[in-house]
Amino acid sequence: MSYRHFGRIGDIWKHIPLCEFLAIEQPTSYIETNSAFPEYQLTGTFEQQYGVLHVEKNIKKSQIIQQSVYWKSLSSIFENRNGVSKYLGSPALALNILGASANKFVFFDIE
Repeated sequence: MSYRHFGRIGDIWKHIPLCEFLAIEQPTSYIETNSAFPEYQLTGTFEQQYGVLHVEKNIKKSQIIQQSVYWKSLSSIFENRNGVSKYLGSPALALNILGASANKFVFFDIE
């Protein structure tokens, strides 16, 4: 797997507004040109510890993030009920948020 940016702080700042936008706008089509994989196993790298694992450790400090569509989506998957161990990429986030309300999903990537 060559995409190694999952769970890093940049991914989080990309996914938070994406999730909020999708939940509010509920588009019927979702097209993404750089989708990579839908989910990733967290390995605890330094970047993940600074990113999603730091957010998890400090989630009680921010009601906004705690109540965000992003965090609810991430913490709702079965593997994450006792702590975040899997990270959802934007394809999985979009599928989880839009579900049956969208009639078209198109994901592009070279992997």
